[in-house]
Amino acid sequence: MQANTIDMEKLRKTALIVGASSGIGYATAMELVQDGYEVFNISRTFSDIKGISNHLADVANEEGFMEAVDDVLKLSKGQIDVAIYSAGYSMATPCEIMDMEKCRYMFEVNFFGAVQFAKRVIPSMRENGFGRIILIGSLAGRLPIPYLTFYTATKSALESFNEGLSQEIKPLGLHSTLVMPGGTRTSFSYSRDIEDTANTCYDKACSCSTENLKKDEQEGMETTEVAKIIVGTLKKKNPPLTIATGFKNILTGVGAKLMPKKTLNKIVKTKFEG
Repeated sequence: MQANTIDMEKLRKTALIVGASSGIGYATAMELVQDGYEVFNISRTFSDIKGISNHLADVANEEGFMEAVDDVLKLSKGQIDVAIYSAGYSMATPCEIMDMEKCRYMFEVNFFGAVQFAKRVIPSMRENGFGRIILIGSLAGRLPIPYLTFYTATKSALESFNEGLSQEIKPLGLHSTLVMPGGTRTSFSYSRDIEDTANTCYDKACSCSTENLKKDEQEGMETTEVAKIIVGTLKKKNPPLTIATGFKNILTGVGAKLMPKKTLNKIVKTKFEG
């Protein structure tokens, strides 16, 4: 056992994943099940992973979502070692024609759901003296993409939340990490909500941006690769505050922090709008 890892065999290895029915959440659940974890899932549809305990809920419905988390806490006898928030919703639209109801829904799913989740699991982790919280963010939170402005805003907010949360819970023996995938091959590329921009001045640029984004995602990392990085992070004695997935994304994330915003925005705009 390496000095920078903890002996996971001494833990009950119980994990709660929000969003294990597809994408990164699904791949991470598979990795954890294979690693001997008891895995609970909360999502709108069942996960077909053998041995997983499914609980149906929409994270945008606070009452139903919190009831599902409470059910898991009861079944696990109040001990969740690992809590992973992987729920997500994305839409592409110009600001001018943005449907504000959808915008609020996106913040409920991508940001406020994560906040509610962390708030609910921290007390039991604090009592047990151990806990790992993983929030699935995105490199887009550091590199705002044209017409994905509101999605990137939710991920930027999540990164800021994680930084503050980590400072609060670290003295309690708990850790929170924001995982920032770059382009990843999931069905998320095809389920993205795209507003109709026909007959607007934004139509060509918005279509170009969303198509290039889809291409970038589908040529990106496999979900299994991202999942292995997440599980590896869980095993560290002192997990990082944030981690980008893959060497290329690590460099991109660092560059996004150091590069002048005007230059960064120009590069992103050129990449996605051509």
